[in-house]
Amino acid sequence: MSDVQSANQWQWSQPAQPIITFVTPWYGPGVTGGAEFQARRLAEELHARGIAAEVWATTAGGLMTDWSVPAFPVGPDTVNGVAVRRFAVRPRNAARFDALNNRLLAGERLGLLDEAVFVREIIGSDELEAAIAAEREQRLYIFTPYMFGTTYWGARAAERAYVIPCIHDEAYAAMNLYRQLIEGAYALMFYSPAEQRLAHSLYDITHPRTLLLGGGVETEITGEAARFRATYGISTPFILYAGRRDAPKNTPLLFEYFRRYRAAGGPMALVCIRWPRSACARRPSREQCGV
Repeated sequence: MSDVQSANQWQWSQPAQPIITFVTPWYGPGVTGGAEFQARRLAEELHARGIAAEVWATTAGGLMTDWSVPAFPVGPDTVNGVAVRRFAVRPRNAARFDALNNRLLAGERLGLLDEAVFVREIIGSDELEAAIAAEREQRLYIFTPYMFGTTYWGARAAERAYVIPCIHDEAYAAMNLYRQLIEGAYALMFYSPAEQRLAHSLYDITHPRTLLLGGGVETEITGEAARFRATYGISTPFILYAGRRDAPKNTPLLFEYFRRYRAAGGPMALVCIRWPRSACARRPSREQCGV
């Protein structure tokens, strides 16, 4: 396929330039997570370059919060210059969702009926889906990440969905309903070659509208090792882990491997940096493991 033909696959058929609208489950400067951070920076960089870009999200405050308790008000907002519109989270049965999620994390495959309950009881918004359907002729919707109801149901409402899935080798990726989502997306964008290969190994992706997008990296950040050691009282050589500590991130395996390393006489400590659950925290907490 020529470059011109490839470009034409992505062209918008409407006469006016659409508003690029990122749809995420939650959004804000204090909301953590890799997919969330990349979506925020993409929207901000597009806005800074004069490209019409907005964000639609729910009122929830992030993955580790109670999704049913609003962290933000319903309605319009502006975050770092980017227009944001938030919608109420629909009522959900958290107990049913948690039970199914625990089965998935334990390695169980869900039947189709259980999958339907899972995608219904995960975070979503009826008002968000209605707005997506109402404005789909004026907007180009980019949904991220793949597993939340804002993407699963939002993509159905959009009819033509651009998806940045952030696929991992995890139980959710093997679900049949998410297979339908990925295979039915109008276009797919991946952050890494490994993610793109994984998606092609899991799903039957036959259309040409796939893009290895890559992810932006901030280059103006510098580290000060001596200050870090002094601040947190670290005097030994160490391995640094930065991120959530839970089963989906497979940190139990990291800790088990590190215990073996220490038992074999390894000299280094494992230093874990993670954000506290409070969305208002200003600095990371620090824990030292295996000393």
